[in-house]
Amino acid sequence: MMKKLKDLWNNIPEELTVTKLDGALLVIDSLLLGILLGILFAPRRKATYGCGNGTTTIYQYGPEEEEV
Repeated sequence: MMKKLKDLWNNIPEELTVTKLDGALLVIDSLLLGILLGILFAPRRKATYGCGNGTTTIYQYGPEEEEV
């Protein structure tokens, strides 16, 4: 496996011609990938789920009156 990777690395040309469109797309792709990885791996500072108006709180008081 290492021999194949070494051969592949040695066969890459030293100079590579890139068009302006390819260069721009490479920069845009790198930027978007960096933003995505930053969102995925950033530590959570404050996690709030729901809107915070009290409707997401679930209380367990026991069986309902209809069930008794």
